[in-house]
Amino acid sequence: MIFSGRCEHNYLDIEFFILFMIVNLWRILPFCYLWDLLMSGYPDLD
Repeated sequence: MIFSGRCEHNYLDIEFFILFMIVNLWRILPFCYLWDLLMSGYPDLD
């Protein structure tokens, strides 16, 4: 029971860490660059 709770706690920590890293990368990378990169893959939307 203790082991199960520990696993769940570790999973939540990893999930929070991944979310934290994604948010940091999104804030660091310029939005315009990401938008241009996305639009370059869909010429039909131009």
